[in-house]
Amino acid sequence: MKIFSSVFTPIWHSSGKWRAVAKWLGISAFAASALVVGGCSDSADSSEEASEGSVYISMTDAEGDFQAYTVGVTSLTLTRQDGTVVDTLPVSMTVDFSQYVEMTEFVTAATIPSGVYVKGEMTLDFSNAEIWVEGVDGSAVQVASENIVDETGSPISSVTVSVTLEDRNQLLIAPGVPANLNLDFDLNSSNNVTFSGDVPTVEVAPVLVADVDLEEQKTHRLRGALKSVDLDDSSYTIYINPFRHRYAKDQRFGLLEVTTTNETVFDINGNITQGLTGLTELSTQSELTATIALGEIKFEPRRFEATEVYAGSSVPGGDLDVLSGVVLARSGDLLTLKGATIYRSTGSVYFGGEQTVVLANTTEVTKQLSLETHGIQDISVGQRVRIFGEYDPETSTLDATEGLVHLLLTTVSGTVIDTDETDSLLVADLDRMARTRASRFDFTGTGVDAAHDTDPDNYELNISTLPASNYTVNTPFYARGFVQPFGEAPEDFDVHTLVGVANKPGVLVAHWKPANVSAIVNVDIESGLTVALDGQEHFYNLTQGFVKVRLGNDETTVNVVPEDNDHGPFLILQKRGQNVNHRDFSEFAEDLAGRLADGAAVKSIVAPGTFDRTSLTMTAKSIKVHLD
Repeated sequence: MKIFSSVFTPIWHSSGKWRAVAKWLGISAFAASALVVGGCSDSADSSEEASEGSVYISMTDAEGDFQAYTVGVTSLTLTRQDGTVVDTLPVSMTVDFSQYVEMTEFVTAATIPSGVYVKGEMTLDFSNAEIWVEGVDGSAVQVASENIVDETGSPISSVTVSVTLEDRNQLLIAPGVPANLNLDFDLNSSNNVTFSGDVPTVEVAPVLVADVDLEEQKTHRLRGALKSVDLDDSSYTIYINPFRHRYAKDQRFGLLEVTTTNETVFDINGNITQGLTGLTELSTQSELTATIALGEIKFEPRRFEATEVYAGSSVPGGDLDVLSGVVLARSGDLLTLKGATIYRSTGSVYFGGEQTVVLANTTEVTKQLSLETHGIQDISVGQRVRIFGEYDPETSTLDATEGLVHLLLTTVSGTVIDTDETDSLLVADLDRMARTRASRFDFTGTGVDAAHDTDPDNYELNISTLPASNYTVNTPFYARGFVQPFGEAPEDFDVHTLVGVANKPGVLVAHWKPANVSAIVNVDIESGLTVALDGQEHFYNLTQGFVKVRLGNDETTVNVVPEDNDHGPFLILQKRGQNVNHRDFSEFAEDLAGRLADGAAVKSIVAPGTFDRTSLTMTAKSIKVHLD
């Protein structure tokens, strides 16, 4: 095992299990001959083809305190066992990692030499970074470029972060042999946000984690220009144009075939259809029509299967401007959007914070996964939306009177405080809606009358089609679905998916500034670490699923114990040249105890794993302690 250095020391570890922890950028790479791969010559020699495999790379992120985290990705390489380095990224690109919370995005389809790959490496460019963080009051605050710094306090420009693939984590690429690789850039561990008054500073110290076993399927997004449609095969093929890359006949990112079914919902130029009818309409569109597909990776045979397909003017990047965000308040036909990303018809994309949207009865409304007719009354507070119209940057207003509002699945999270006898209703103490604190929303007008306006402390979720037996009082959860139409609460939310997170993997994070000599109360080979939370400053110490917990108010200490004493990594970071990665916890504990006895102060602790809220114990898959 080895730690790699660049501008400062990136941290890494590997594991054979999928980690569903917060604020991780995941890169999922899988090789399969069943998928269509571009970038290869049609006349390639058969022996050359036999020595190559296909790697598909996608990116994701999980829930975060960042409202926007836009940086350049200039390089993504894989290193083979014999030292061969393969660059899998055809061009550098700009990525807002905060936009990929609930899905992954396909980046490229590359053909690379067969073999065993033992290292992955990614280079991030912060020179034009646009980072917005959640302020103390929940509002979005932009971080000045000079306040995006490394661990020495110097402004950061570019950094390369690496991960070593060892033993069962080595990636095998071979013709016809499916392979999976997930590289997770841990934003929660990689960034520490501090405030001096109202001015934020982000300290960046990249952490990269590797997995080869994809145990948990996420929704995947595939963006690109239409190449062709095969009605007989119920499929279509696109030129991959990821993230903000312009729609074009650009084969540098490769091709990918999308399989559709009778259940696939199509939204083409605002016209919603399903199954073969939708695919037939897609076949009438011209080559290079803009498309976005949402779906899953399926196996036997391996394929990308779409649940939703958007095309033409239903995709941002056409003749209309687009705002994407969550409704913070509504007054008549005026909406206030929070955390809005602005897609201009000119091609520019940027984060715009709070924005105003003007509606009218002429505004069209569609709903994700729905074939029904909807109207502007369906748009209520807390609903995540994508709105098409004409944008005026001088007034930060989008005129959607002749435009379109698309209602998107929205995630809410909190803790159960009551259930009804029929198990059709959960009442919750709501923490967040679409990654925004519940306290930020103005729920005026959401109820059938003022007395029934939505109350986030008693938020009612309709779960009539879902089992509720596991959701007892004090159970933390998150749910995906749609907010009740404006003026029709209660109930407040119609649930499509309900997930309890008490037993879900999470991540424990604590930072002390200045470094604290008393942060770790005890180090013991048998009982692990006892961590005092006094004086630590991280907004949220514990994240599980989409639920965030601020520890340190009622709790004074937490325990951190290893899941496997013999299989770390257990990392101690101090000064350059004194960083040590232990595989054995007893060696780690002895080393850490010695440094603390010598007067070292604790800057931060990061521990992903499973948290027991009763005993306040994190059973950690890895532990990283950063000392002053």
